[in-house]
Amino acid sequence: MHDPIAVKPRWVLPMLDGTRTNGLREETWIVIRDGIIVDLTNSCPDSIPKKNRFDRPDWVLLPGFFNSHCHLEFSDLQSPFPTSNSFAEWIGAVVKHRMQFANDLDIQRSRAIQSGILEAWSTGTRFVLDTVTSPWQSRWISQAIDAIPNRLSPLARSVCGDTPIRVVPCIEVLDINQNRKEETVAFYKRLRSQQDPVHISPHAPYTTSNQFVKEAVSLANQSNAIISMHLAESKDEMDWLANRQGPFQTRLAPFRDATFDLERAMLSDYMLSLGTADRLLIAHGNYLTESELTILTKKDTAASIVHCPRTYRHFQAEGRSPYPIINRQKSGVQHFLGTDSRASNPDLSMWREFQCVAMDVANDTSTIELMLGMMTTAPAHFFHQADLGSIQPGASALLNCITNPQGWPDTPEQLLLCLTNIQLHPRPLELLLT
Repeated sequence: MHDPIAVKPRWVLPMLDGTRTNGLREETWIVIRDGIIVDLTNSCPDSIPKKNRFDRPDWVLLPGFFNSHCHLEFSDLQSPFPTSNSFAEWIGAVVKHRMQFANDLDIQRSRAIQSGILEAWSTGTRFVLDTVTSPWQSRWISQAIDAIPNRLSPLARSVCGDTPIRVVPCIEVLDINQNRKEETVAFYKRLRSQQDPVHISPHAPYTTSNQFVKEAVSLANQSNAIISMHLAESKDEMDWLANRQGPFQTRLAPFRDATFDLERAMLSDYMLSLGTADRLLIAHGNYLTESELTILTKKDTAASIVHCPRTYRHFQAEGRSPYPIINRQKSGVQHFLGTDSRASNPDLSMWREFQCVAMDVANDTSTIELMLGMMTTAPAHFFHQADLGSIQPGASALLNCITNPQGWPDTPEQLLLCLTNIQLHPRPLELLLT
């Protein structure tokens, strides 16, 4: 047991759902004991030792961030692969990167993943859904997470505990040929037998048949797992789905077998199959039509698109217009935010993802708050992480803090507008207590 601590920032953003029913709180003491928020109060309890009281008018506190779509295995990249003439060529660069480490892939992969975890935590992420491919070992995750508290003071460790960030694997499966199907399904089942939770990711239509998606959904529903699939991400993919032509048809020809080539499923077929999942994430979903989106809004179970704003902008050479996130949200399509990977993104900062997507919002502060909720409150419910995503009694103290020596605005509206373009970056609360 540790002595409790109390923190009074200028502003607290407790619940981020765009309704203001759980709106911003001003100059509120947050009392923390052994990594749990025990009270939000207007006055500091006398039981808090003076050395454990932090009255900081230059601070704003936010819930920890969720990264709902990430590929940590590329976290060793110093810069994204440049966009080229087609998305299929960019995929080729990704595959080439993997192949160059064939002789020491375990070493390279473990270093990249551990580097990504440290970067994610240091920029405020507290939960990562990591899409993984073989090789992958759970000890790489635990080693990276276990090393973080060693950087901190005892007081800071009393706030974040032994697990300052949670990383959950989502195993990529595909059946472009029978060998890959057998390998990836065996990989999923092996990890599934070793730990819980483990989720499943049928890769994309150009590598994963609709029949195999149905099988993956069945596997997921049997074990309360999430299905996460790349879908409607690029024009190359849409061309391939429409008529089996374009760069994906020629580039992937050497890898396809006859069984995979026999299927002629369309995007709508994939959507119907995915719609039977108990919990569904569609990564990107850039080109989904209104009728296809209706499948998401009519689902009785949880479903969301994961929008990766800076990855979306990275591929602007494809001639896309701005992602219609506001209209889609208004029509009832839930959205979360993700970083994708450093193969298409300069870093793993969820805060910069929020600021990127908020650039498309004028002065609608309720929508800005809702967008903050896409990486806090909303995914916390979806991923069954009830103690994350909010600042309230009983919740985890895995919080984020922005320090502004210049001070903060005086009204909630001004604060939310300020957060959309401020150059300062949130940091884990425990880092400011070290």
